[in-house]
Amino acid sequence: MRTYLVLNYGSSSLKAALYKQDISLIEKYTISDFNISNTEQILQNLLSRINILPDVIIHRVVHGMDYKSPFLIDENGLNILRFLAEINPLHNKISLKGIEFLMKRFPEKTHYAVFDTDFHSTIPEYARVYGIDIDFYKQGLKKYGFHGISYSYVLRKMCELLSKNSPNLIILHLGSGCSICAIKEGKSIDTSMGFSPLEGLIMQTRPGDIDPGLVLYLLKSHKINEEYFYFNSGLVSLAKINNFKELEKRYLSNEDLSILAMEAFVYRIAKYIGSYYILFDSIDGIVFTGGIGENSSLIRNMVCEKTKPLGIEIDPQKNQNNEILISSSKSKIPVYVIKTNEEEEMLLKVLNMKN
Repeated sequence: MRTYLVLNYGSSSLKAALYKQDISLIEKYTISDFNISNTEQILQNLLSRINILPDVIIHRVVHGMDYKSPFLIDENGLNILRFLAEINPLHNKISLKGIEFLMKRFPEKTHYAVFDTDFHSTIPEYARVYGIDIDFYKQGLKKYGFHGISYSYVLRKMCELLSKNSPNLIILHLGSGCSICAIKEGKSIDTSMGFSPLEGLIMQTRPGDIDPGLVLYLLKSHKINEEYFYFNSGLVSLAKINNFKELEKRYLSNEDLSILAMEAFVYRIAKYIGSYYILFDSIDGIVFTGGIGENSSLIRNMVCEKTKPLGIEIDPQKNQNNEILISSSKSKIPVYVIKTNEEEEMLLKVLNMKN
């Protein structure tokens, strides 16, 4: 039976899972403190721990523009991935370094890329276009959206849970990176991240929505470069804390900067939920996922309190217990918590691809 190594490259961590073709998990690893400078060493250490060498290696690549998944990585494919790394340096350069290392190590193996952007190919043009020269849009400067592998997994699980093939959902992926997605009749129709993973919600180290005039001012007056927006903005810059659990503790201790950061974080989420709510005639559920979404009962409670005008009401005990359904029987919209599994979803996309 063929084996598949699935590599989920994040901006600060690596998740690796080894599967059999029947989707049974053999081994799984999560490695923190992962970055572009130690990518090769960490992959080398990972290979020394894996008991079975894979037949196929599947790589998560965040930005795929309009390329479809699974994407066969041959020499031509590798050149395309190098181009995409210039579009999204935060994530793609890390995955590219891993791909190049493993293709040299295992040139005889089959390598595939699975793109986060592919899931959002159903977003209509009017929601993709920016208010800039239409020629830029035709050149590919438009909204792409991210976290698509996670959204695809959560959508599949919600279809099973609801016994419904094409549900209407608002899904919040809250982690180091944060985004929200409106899914209508089982398809993405809008999402908060755009051309890059900088747009939308306030994130751990990224600012989310920001006035372009402010960006221009900062570039001129403070000589700020792109690293500031990828690594030194967001919650870490508002609260001066690089740890979400510590941020929660300080918030509960009434520390001023932490209160401001948390309230801004929740406000932006609630505002997006409200703006997506009007896109539906009815909603089958609001879903929390990602590291923060799955584990922070405080954030879920704050978000649901902020969106009470929509008729949302959660059960405090269910929320505290991280149950799958955390809304009360009185809630007009059910609220769920689904633990995402991007590695499994990537494997399924390769197994189910059309030859």
